[in-house]
Formats: sequence, structure tokens, C-alpha cells
Amino acid sequence: MKRLIIAEKPSVARAIAESLGIENSKEKGQIICHNDTVVTWCLGHLLQLADAEVYLNRTPDTEDGKIFWRMEDIPIYPAEWKYIIKDDTKKQFNRVSDLISKAEEIVHAGDPDNEGQRLVDEVIEHNNFQGKVLRYWANAVDSKTVKTALENLKDNSEYHVLGEIAKVRAESDWLLGINLTRAYTLQWHNLTVIGRVKTPTLQLVATRDLEIKNFVPKDYFSIKAKIKVQAGSFEAKYQVDESLDGVDDEGRVVSRALADRIVNEVKNTSTSDYEIEDKMKSVPVPLGLSLSDIQQLANKMYGYTADTTLAICQQLYELKLTTYPRTDCKYLPTAQYSEAETVLKNIANCSDDLAELVKKADSSLKSRIWNDEKTTAHHAIVPTSEEFSIESLTEVQTNIFKLIVRSYIAQFYQEHKYMESVLTANYNGHKFVAKCKEIIAQGWKSVYNTGDDEEDNSQKLPEIQENESLLAEDVVAEALKTKPPKPYTEGTLIKAMENIHKYVDDPEIKATLKDGDGIGTSATRANIIRELKNYHLLYTKDKYIRCTEPAFACLEKITKDLTSPVRTALNERDFLAIEKGELSQEDFIEKIKDFCSVEISKCKSNVQPYKTKNVETELKCPICGKPVSVNKYYYCCEDSNCWKCRITIAGVALNQEDLKKIFAGKSPVYKMVNKEGKKFEAMLAVDTENKQLKFVFESAKPSEEHKCPICGNSLIRLKSKKDGTPWWFCTGKNTCNCTFFAGDKDGKPAFFKNYETRFTCDKTEKKD
Repeated sequence: MKRLIIAEKPSVARAIAESLGIENSKEKGQIICHNDTVVTWCLGHLLQLADAEVYLNRTPDTEDGKIFWRMEDIPIYPAEWKYIIKDDTKKQFNRVSDLISKAEEIVHAGDPDNEGQRLVDEVIEHNNFQGKVLRYWANAVDSKTVKTALENLKDNSEYHVLGEIAKVRAESDWLLGINLTRAYTLQWHNLTVIGRVKTPTLQLVATRDLEIKNFVPKDYFSIKAKIKVQAGSFEAKYQVDESLDGVDDEGRVVSRALADRIVNEVKNTSTSDYEIEDKMKSVPVPLGLSLSDIQQLANKMYGYTADTTLAICQQLYELKLTTYPRTDCKYLPTAQYSEAETVLKNIANCSDDLAELVKKADSSLKSRIWNDEKTTAHHAIVPTSEEFSIESLTEVQTNIFKLIVRSYIAQFYQEHKYMESVLTANYNGHKFVAKCKEIIAQGWKSVYNTGDDEEDNSQKLPEIQENESLLAEDVVAEALKTKPPKPYTEGTLIKAMENIHKYVDDPEIKATLKDGDGIGTSATRANIIRELKNYHLLYTKDKYIRCTEPAFACLEKITKDLTSPVRTALNERDFLAIEKGELSQEDFIEKIKDFCSVEISKCKSNVQPYKTKNVETELKCPICGKPVSVNKYYYCCEDSNCWKCRITIAGVALNQEDLKKIFAGKSPVYKMVNKEGKKFEAMLAVDTENKQLKFVFESAKPSEEHKCPICGNSLIRLKSKKDGTPWWFCTGKNTCNCTFFAGDKDGKPAFFKNYETRFTCDKTEKKD
């Protein structure tokens, strides 16, 4: 074999192989192409860092080989990092390794980022390949992009440092997570999950939850006047004079006496002391979409989780409809501008509503999105130049795809323009301001047409004659209360992670975090949130993400160096220095070890005596009514002889909202897994006799409303044991051998045509 191309995923491998010309694709794990070339793939990371136990020279504590955590075993600092082959990808690893041994030349076709560089590099290094290695670099898998990338291969050494950044990041995260999770857990005898990104993210949610919990509403007054002129009327708002008594530090009128005095001094008075300032303003087209942008929009508009949105973006990428999804960039390289007409033409052909938008687009416009200096290894997520049919997409795929497409179409619309008029009137020393906006050109906003834009719905200023006086016809002081901040949704939490610099005071650290796109990456933030949920540190209530009681207890014990995003900022600064050759990987790892050693020493010197640690909850015992608390494993009544239940039952982690519903007899149906790994569905209820929870299985009853169209017996709605899909069956099966069944639509039988020819019973004559 002359050339072996190693892609990160099968979809990319297939796209490359199609461009080269496929000779044989029947062999597993590889595609044979023209010119003695074979294309294979990695399925993500085929190798992973070994677990901590590999580095411990200890006899297992249990028969199944488990080693218990001990303070005397940490810190664990590997002298030489060991990698293991992932269990679920061993077959593919062996295939790739075999192909590497036969190759004269390798083309590295990992995804165009640090992790993509590393995961192929590590396989090549593991197999000690000594031949030439070239680098394929592409942000999309459409045929034109693939062909261009294949024609412009470069030496892999030019990209090697990107993989080294990913490597040192993984090693430092391992050192921090493994050592400090064990140290804090053993100190407090309660699982305390430590992570460079996880811990600051958890602190973000906890801080917001505490702000809401401790929020004390304040009364204040909003004073508005209805001002009348000959041509009509408009509303103006009192401009607070902060020098007055009765105004708080945040510029709000908090005194009823002051509010009433202003109303009385202004109401039914006229003034000629006013000025109007008109300004023509414009709003440029928004930049392109990063993955975080799409996750926030999808969560706000459709309620999709970050995980769901990432999965759909990946699917659209593999369908060759959109570019690489795991990107934080909002710009496009200028070279792609030449594809605009083709992309717009394909968009117009895919649906009528998008065609109407494309008709009004001007492909000659060049917005600020086209900027080579601002594009990184990735660029904004946009549609590709491939032809496609939107009809083949699911509803969720269509929704995400249209978000991406509309953002692209908007780049070829004019700026949004409006006239802003600001009228300031003086009534007996009290200033009232009216802001009015008149849309001059809708521009790019017509692409979105959300209908909820404040500018579009703002009042219009009537024509005011020269020297005309303004009558304050009515003045009202509305009593209001300040509101607490809203809890995070997945979308707003990802935005907070991305804009973490806003929560930091130090100017240098703030700048570093802003330049580095916050904590985590577009590709990892959704996973970070999911893992915090899996550890029972975060949970979702309605659409909001909240902290659990154990999470608050953990954060109280963790040093601020770990809960603050400052450590991430310092690391990112070091990663940049490594990339520039200003800092060695070895020196960076030593800095991480030094930090871990200091924290471990603190934990070892302050190990708490073991005792069951319960955290109070808002729940009351369903049997005796006493308070319920939660510890590492259980929810339990204050009375140790009364009710308790495990936090996790049959694979389902229960939070307080779940228990409130269960206590009220309104348990949802949970998808569970038994000890043998078999899936089942059940509700939960309080077992007063055994003082715990019990399973309650739905018992299907024959329907009084829905009858069999063959024999007239009642139908019964059951669920498939395989995947839970509901179906309707005839209860006459045992009495008249009726074999009728139907699908389900919105909880009702979905009858279909010609069912008479397919089903029968003893009461009816079978039809041919």
C-alpha cells in the first residue's frame, strides 16, 4: 500500500474516499481507493490515558480487582504516561494498526482542531511509524472542500504542536482531577468532583441559585407621563435626579412621598422647555454562528438541550449540509466568498420560505463576517455548496438547519436602519424623556422576522409644531418591586461559560478569558453540564438548571483557586505560551504538580472524622412529616427508624422535584434498568409498610371508547417491550381469535386502509 489516509470519523473517511474513487468498500473498517490508497478511520480517540490504579503498586482490595482510594497513595504523578486501547474500539484500533504497518505514507485527516490532531497523532506514534506523514485540513465534507484539501496537503509537522496542546491539556486535567477529587473526597468522606472546567461551572450555578435564594425584593416607583400635543400623544419616562432624597444608590425612586410630589408637580402642566435630538442609526449584520450560539438559540426557541443541538449539528455536518460544528469562531475566510452564489442558489431550491429570502439577498454584498485575520483553525458554521433536499430532514434537523441558513442569508442583506428621536422635556425642574424609533430599512432583520423586536414595536413620535407646548395630561407613579435574577437554562449557562470573563475582576485575567472564549470549548460544554448532572450535582427543574444540596456542601469545602475561572485563564495563557515555544510542556506540568501538592497537603492535614453527613432538604417525610435530609447515597427521614430511599433507583437519579411528585402520588413513568441490565418502565410510590419506595407498574385497561372494527371488542393500549412504542390490540384475541391491531397516534388508535383484508376472527368471514 502506497498511501494510508486516517480520518477521525467514518463520515469524513467516506467523503474522502468518494473524492478519490472507490474500488472496494466491503472490507470492514477501511475503504480501498484508486492509486493504491486506503482510507480508514479512528472512531474518535482509540487510545485513552490509563486510570490511576495502573500507576499504583498495590494488591487489589477486592476479588474483582478494585483498589480502594487512600490518602497515602496520592499524589499520583506518572513518570511515564501510559495509554490503553479503549474497549469499545479495540477491533478498529487493530485494523488501523495493521494498515499502518503496511503503509509507505500516511495522510492525517483528523478533524481540524487540537483534539483532532492529537487523536490521529497518538495512533501513529503508538505504532512507531517512521515514514512520511502529511496533513489533510478541511472544515467541511462537501465534494469541493474535500477535493481542495486533498490537493493542498502539507507536512504534518506543521500542525504537530496543536496535538501537543491537546496532550498536555489532557495530562494536566488528569493530574488535577484524579488527585484533588481523591484528596477532597477522602478528607470529607463524601464524593467531591474536581475539574478544571467542572468546578467553576458548578460554582456559576451555585452562585446564581444563592442570589435567587437570598434575594430581598425592594420597592421602587416608575413614573411615566402621557404627553399630549396637537398631532397626538406619546409616553415619556421620568429621568431620575439622583441628588434628591428618596433615590437609592442605583438611581431608583424608592420614596412614595417623592414619587407623589413629582406626580403632583407635573400632572396637567405644560412646558415649552424641551429639545428633540434625531439620530440615524444602523445595526450591522450579526456575525456568523459558533456552536455555542446555535446551542443558545436552539434552547431558547425550541427548548433543545446543548447535547441535542451538538448531535444535530454533527448529523448535518455528516450529511454534508453544513460545515464543521465544533467551533467557537464567528467569521469566514474570504476565499469562501466566491461560493456565495452557489450556496444561495442551493438554499433557494430547498424550500419555498427560504427561496423568498434568497430572492431579496444581494450576493455582491460583503459583510464583516469575511475576515481572514479573525478565522482560526475553524470558521463559523454555515451551509456548504452541496445540493440538498430539506424534505429528507427530521423536524429537529430542519429547525437547526434553518437557524444556520438564515444566519448565512442575512450576510447578503443591508444593515438594519432606524431613526432614533429622543425628546427631553423639563416640567418644573423634573425631566421626562421619550425615546422613539422609526424603522427606515428593515434590512437583515427581515430574514429573521421574529416579531418581538422592541425597536419594531416602539412608539412613534407625533409631529410637533414649532413653539408648541407639551401638556403632561396624565402622570402615574407605578409601584414596582425589583426581581431576582433568573436561574440558568442550558442555553444561558453555556453563554455564561463562554463569557466567564464578565464574572472576573482582574483586568489581565478578564482579557485572557475573553480572548480564550471562556471556560471549556464549544465541543465540551454540553458534556460538562451532562456530567455534573450524572454526579447528582446539577439537576433540571422545568427548563432551569439548579444546584443540588450536595453540590453546595462540596463547594463550601473547595479552595477558591478551583471554584474560580482564574485557574483556567492561567492554563490557557500557558497553552498559548507552549504553542509559541515560550514555555515547555515539562515546566507547565511541574506547575500543575506543585499546585496539586499544596492542595493535597492541606487535605491530609485536615482529614475529618468519618460520620454520615446529611444535608437538609425542603422535603417532609411522607410517613411522619419530619424533615428529610440527603447524604451521599440516601434521602432519609430525621427519624432513623422511619422512611428512607436510595438517591439512585434502578438507574434513575431522583432529585427533590421527583420526590415531591412521588409523595403526592403523581409519579411520572421512569425508564429504568434492572440488575440484569434489562430495561423496564415503572412509576414510584411510597411503601408505608416497609418505609421506602416501591415500583408501580402501569396496568393497561380495555378502552371503553375505542372498539375493534373487526369484532367489536374493546381495544387495549400496550407498549412494545423492545422500544416502548405504543400499539393497540384487540381484547377479543382470546375469545374469538381476532388478530386486529393498530398503531398509535396521539394516544388513539391509528386505523389504516384495507384493514378488513388483513385481520379476522371467528365472528366474521375472512375476506380475500
